[in-house]
Amino acid sequence: MIFMKKKKYTILLASVWILAGVSLCLVVAVAVSLRMERKTRNTLMLQYDRALSDMAYAVSRSEEYLLKAMASGSAKQTARMLQEAARASSYAEGSMALLPIDANVSAKISNYLVQVDDLAKAWADAAISDELKSQQVNVGDELVEASSGGNTEKGWAGFTEENYTLLKELHGYSLDLSAALSELAVRVTENHYSWKNIEKDTEELLADPFQDYPVVEYDGPFSDHMKHLTPKGLTGYVVGQEQGADHIRKIFNDAFGEKPQVRYTGETSMNGIDLLCYEVTREDDTVAYVSLTKQGGVLCDLLYNKELPAGALSAAQVEESGSAFLKALGMKNMALVQTEDLGGATLLTFCPVMDGVYCYPDWVRVKVASGSGEVIGFDAYAYFMYHCARENQQGTKTISQEAAQSKINPALTVEEVRLCYMDNGYGGEDYFYEFRCTGLGHTFMIYVDAVEGSEERVELVA
Repeated sequence: MIFMKKKKYTILLASVWILAGVSLCLVVAVAVSLRMERKTRNTLMLQYDRALSDMAYAVSRSEEYLLKAMASGSAKQTARMLQEAARASSYAEGSMALLPIDANVSAKISNYLVQVDDLAKAWADAAISDELKSQQVNVGDELVEASSGGNTEKGWAGFTEENYTLLKELHGYSLDLSAALSELAVRVTENHYSWKNIEKDTEELLADPFQDYPVVEYDGPFSDHMKHLTPKGLTGYVVGQEQGADHIRKIFNDAFGEKPQVRYTGETSMNGIDLLCYEVTREDDTVAYVSLTKQGGVLCDLLYNKELPAGALSAAQVEESGSAFLKALGMKNMALVQTEDLGGATLLTFCPVMDGVYCYPDWVRVKVASGSGEVIGFDAYAYFMYHCARENQQGTKTISQEAAQSKINPALTVEEVRLCYMDNGYGGEDYFYEFRCTGLGHTFMIYVDAVEGSEERVELVA
């Protein structure tokens, strides 16, 4: 009996010690967890503080260089100041992305910083070009001074009145932003914020000065006009979902000789192009996903997921399959300009050729199963955004092919020449002679402006 009581007591005592040990472990674990959480939070707060400090410094530097650019009368110095302003503005935008600021507050500031970066670079390039033009050049036996002219009372002579006014506006906003960031830093320091509590301050300090930020339109990828591009390649009436389904049945009949089942799944929009979406069940019970433009009811994209067959057709057979598909869609005069092996499938990029000129912005892509030649994908978004008649749009070329070719580095051998339009990054396009060249152990694509005769782009192919 005594033995049994002693055993129970021992078990009870052991249980108490175990429970105490477990409790102690839990307490320690909670304490460690809280300590780690506090350490992580403090680290994060320090990162936010650093990002705010970096952004404030960068904006201040950008403001200073914009002011110096306004004061300079030298193209060389203006270019240097604008390059520094662009660099500082880009750094400020990157720092702001690290801050826990509401997107609605930061959107306009980010847009401003990106536009300062973009415009400052463009103006700096123009100033450098003007500096080169203003150097003395030999013409026969005489020294001739070439100058841009312009109003030297408005800083660098190459600034137009409009651009100088815009520069002054951008500088004014940089002053406002710099002051706001300095005040925000003071409030964060004095009030010992945890950053999650500064929403009211950021709204007051950062959003209000940019409420009236103007629409800035210029030749650049971040111009506000880029947000409102309208498709050039769409014509015809707006179709409804039943009409769209009929269009799809006709497309599949013309391209594949099939009469599939078509189910409407909804609408969407892609950068200005309104689309009707469908699920298409083909005769072999596989499913394709298709979108049709509401205007005109034409095929915009197609995605067909199925097991790819083994084998490999020749490159010519794959190209023929892609070309035949485009012809079935009514796309004429399309040239293959790029081929990419995807492993079991080939991605073909085509563009229209108009009056012998390759229209690269209007590309379409066709994905073809390499083993069977079956079309399993299609994308014509760019085609419908940019395809249009281009008669005299860029003006008649003013230099001959021979004159353009004279700009090519003598170390390169020209293998092929064509005229082309290329997207310039801000909704427009440029007109080039495209030279495919070999030399220096590589293949290059050299683009010479067909109007001005200047070498504008150099791309390394292989």
